[in-house]
Amino acid sequence: MFNRNRLLVLILLATLCLALSAQAADLREARDISYFQGDQQDWEYHLLDVFSPLGPGPYPVLIFVHGGAWRIGDKDNPPHTALARNFAQLGFVCVSINYRLTPRVAFPEHARDVAQAVAWTVNNVASYGGDPQKIVISGHSAGAHLATIVALDPQYLAQVGLTPQVFSGAIGFSGPYDIANSISNAKSGNMTRRKLEGVFGDDPAMWDEYSPIHHASPHFPPTLIVVGERDRLTTEEVSRRFCDALNAKREDPTPPAELAIVPRKGHIGLLFKLGYENDSTAERVKAFIHRVTGTAK
Repeated sequence: MFNRNRLLVLILLATLCLALSAQAADLREARDISYFQGDQQDWEYHLLDVFSPLGPGPYPVLIFVHGGAWRIGDKDNPPHTALARNFAQLGFVCVSINYRLTPRVAFPEHARDVAQAVAWTVNNVASYGGDPQKIVISGHSAGAHLATIVALDPQYLAQVGLTPQVFSGAIGFSGPYDIANSISNAKSGNMTRRKLEGVFGDDPAMWDEYSPIHHASPHFPPTLIVVGERDRLTTEEVSRRFCDALNAKREDPTPPAELAIVPRKGHIGLLFKLGYENDSTAERVKAFIHRVTGTAK
């Protein structure tokens, strides 16, 4: 079984690499741009890539934050590059970012890095064909947590002179939106709890503070929450509770948060799926972005 699973992963990666080569010819790419200004600038992690359609634009902008349990992962991992290129092919300027990881930093430094990348995007994306008035932030797994906490808790963007109103929308793919619940449900001393406390500390009051589900407000950005039916890491139940929490606080004219359950996909399978042309989930995301940015055709 191990060899078979390994072979399937290798086949998927090989397919992705072929798709990446085909996609690259139709796009403009700017890689490893430094987005952070200040004393804490990290030349290894404070980097982003911009993938743009060949036309003049301006195009709606999708910021993508990769996952990896706040400890690993990179914008250059093949599934992340495939996703960014696919959405550029679909007519968006995609900004794919890196950020500092634990153990180099603890939360909330990850979110502060994301806010810095948002500020760079607002100030610079027009030079790459993007419309800074039409930005949607997104992320997968830990990246979904970071994207939604920055979209909902105004303190992070305030540090770079912005507000959550800079976003036309937010999208979470397979996100852990309730950090307090995740840590509380992990047995004391087990690996999951130790790793989470290594990122978020051991103060339960701060776990709530760091959980997007506890930052629902009447006027949150239009939000799409996507999760695989077979996800065992960040389950449908977590995504459903997050969606319900947002809608419980919602006031007009904010549209209801949307929940999309993707059949037969798990945590990583959903990420791979988003990198393929003509994918039904990517098309739903495309329609959402056009709707919330007012660019529907």
